[in-house]
Amino acid sequence: MTGEKLDILVSVIIPVYNASKYIHDALSSVCNQTYKNLEIIVIDDGSSDDSLSKIKYFSEIDSRVKVLSRENKGLIYTLNEAISIASGKYISRMDADDISSLDRIEKQVDILELGFDICGCHFHVIDEQSNLMHSIVVSTNPDYQAIILSRSVPFAHGSVTFRRSFLENNGLSYVDDKFISAEDYFLWVRFYESGAKITNVDEYLFYYRDFSLSLSNVNKTSNLLDAIKISNYFINKNFHEIESIVDKLNHYTNNKRLNSFELEQLGYYVFKTFFRRKLGKTFLLIKSLPLNIVLLSALRVVKYLIAR
Repeated sequence: MTGEKLDILVSVIIPVYNASKYIHDALSSVCNQTYKNLEIIVIDDGSSDDSLSKIKYFSEIDSRVKVLSRENKGLIYTLNEAISIASGKYISRMDADDISSLDRIEKQVDILELGFDICGCHFHVIDEQSNLMHSIVVSTNPDYQAIILSRSVPFAHGSVTFRRSFLENNGLSYVDDKFISAEDYFLWVRFYESGAKITNVDEYLFYYRDFSLSLSNVNKTSNLLDAIKISNYFINKNFHEIESIVDKLNHYTNNKRLNSFELEQLGYYVFKTFFRRKLGKTFLLIKSLPLNIVLLSALRVVKYLIAR
């Protein structure tokens, strides 16, 4: 990284709510980044545990850590508040229970300086005890992001670094009047629709902690229903554009150049839009997919139809 790039300020925003068990590891991974020109904005959203005392410890030993503590106002409010405080050219999301590789921000800044507006990375999934569960390779192809967004997000939410000016110039923020269980997904959709150049670093730079086993059925259902609504919205609004991308990139599947993450999103999109194109084309697309992807995609669409 050149000296000029090292002068770029990056704001790391960390919302915290009752994360005492994990906040030390999360903050340690940020404070020890190889990229040093950071402002680290930590907002304690009315925690009832000792999260705040652990955050204050870091602010006492690292002047880059800025701490704000107040009554609970919720995740969406806290994220928007942190963004409004940020002054860096780029903003890095970080959740209080996740861990960043020490070179994450440096490598994402390198990519963003090439002209991209938002950048994630491959990530490892860990459980509540920090045991490795599995690893996910996301798509590094900027042309493929619309297909990804037709079902899900192109990256782990907390692994993202984005250009602050893009957010501000397009009037974007987290919204709390709809899709409140999938606020990140809807924001990335609006990034795309505003013309954002989206990509990922082709490396594992993040550890995402999966609490799905401890989520209540109510929360799981709420998350799923909001994600389905966003998926439907995105496909309906951008169907012809996505179809043109599928036409352009379909030869990749025939050449087996798509990774499993990309194939899963393509499979879901094809089945979700089964009757919206000529059936002959749909069957050709299905034929180009591996059998396990076909079965998985069909089951997912059925599951989502039932959930509605």
